[in-house]
Amino acid sequence: MSQITRELTDDVVIQLKGETCPVQVGPILRQTGWRGGQWVEFIEPGTIVDDYLVEVSDGNRVAGFLVFPSENYDENWGATQNYTGEQYRLEQSAQSGSSTVTMCLDGGRYLFLVFETVALTALGVRAGGPITYTLNEILKISENGLLCNDSDANLNAAGVLTVRIAGNCCMTPQDRNNQRLGLNVRL
Repeated sequence: MSQITRELTDDVVIQLKGETCPVQVGPILRQTGWRGGQWVEFIEPGTIVDDYLVEVSDGNRVAGFLVFPSENYDENWGATQNYTGEQYRLEQSAQSGSSTVTMCLDGGRYLFLVFETVALTALGVRAGGPITYTLNEILKISENGLLCNDSDANLNAAGVLTVRIAGNCCMTPQDRNNQRLGLNVRL
């Protein structure tokens, strides 16, 4: 298994699939793009006609995480398979389903390539040095909508008043797994 996890290029590796559902990306995500593993929250549709609209989570409200990256390959995100075939995230004419993506709701085991790597300070600033993850510890959602293990007090100082637990760490970032963080999801 270590050989398999070392050679993968996806932002999120699905080892055991949990509950998923389709959601629509909101205007900010559609404009900026996203990486697989981005934690999101539901937002009000407003004048947009799509229901179940999501944007990046601020850590206080969490609906789940996006499993696949957007199709922005400028930075070589993820693998060649992503959430669309021939539909693009900036297509404003939006044919039916053009902004539909897969969100993980709960359960499963996943390996994340994108997560917080710099710790929060007591002032709520990401300048506390490199984060070290350990097996079985509780992982939370950061103010940036990424996995972290910061203390509740430091997350509070960063504006996360309702700390959300994502699950527990099942694999630590190492060379043998291409620096991925493993999560058993328990929302």
